[in-house]
Parts: sequence; C-alpha cells; structure tokens
Amino acid sequence: MSKGSHMKTAAALALTLLLGACATAPKPLYHWGSYQPALYAHFKGDDAKAQELLDKLQVQLAETQQSNLLPPPGLHGHMALLNARLGRSEESRRHLERERQLFPESAQYIDMLLRNAQKSSSAS
Repeated sequence: MSKGSHMKTAAALALTLLLGACATAPKPLYHWGSYQPALYAHFKGDDAKAQELLDKLQVQLAETQQSNLLPPPGLHGHMALLNARLGRSEESRRHLERERQLFPESAQYIDMLLRNAQKSSSAS
C-alpha cells in the first residue's frame, strides 16, 4: 500500500470513530428498573409479603414517572393483582384501567378481569 492510501484509511477510521463518539444512545421505551427481578421473585414463590412487593412496585412507578418513560407492560396489572390480594378492590380496578389505557392490546383481557372482579364483589 502506498503512503497516500494509508493516510486515507487512517482518516476514514478517525472520522468513523469521531462520528461514533458523538452518537447518543437511544432513550429506552420503558423504565424496567427492578420490575423484572420482582416479577421473577413473585412467580418463583420467594417474594416478600404482598404489601412489601407492592411498595417496591410503587417506588418503581414513581421512578418511571420521574424519568418521563412508560412503565413496562404488566406493571400496573401486577399492582392490581397485589391490591386485590390486599382487599383494595378500587385501587386494583384503577391499576387495571391504567394498564388497559397504556397497552390497548390488553383491553380484552383487562375487561374480562374487571367483569370477573365485578361479579365476585356483587356476589359477596
């Protein structure tokens, strides 16, 4: 290779590195935080009491809102489940409706859950 081609290659490499250094990472769509480990622990059966887990998810939701990101799919649904276990049906319903609002593809499932919750509360 000639000296000129080495310089062109070096210049191209330097330009590539410079442009790469200027690029910023894309902003994530969702703020997962500690939600995935909490969900894993819940389904593995070694999670804390429902209120303790709910407290962790509420912190996660607050961090998500502060970062101007969306909560991950299922976060509000999980919070609804925990609130239902704690006997907080109105809070549970509110989280289910928020899940449906954020993720319209879940509307059919959420509507079924809301109907079932309504039936069980009217049967009591």
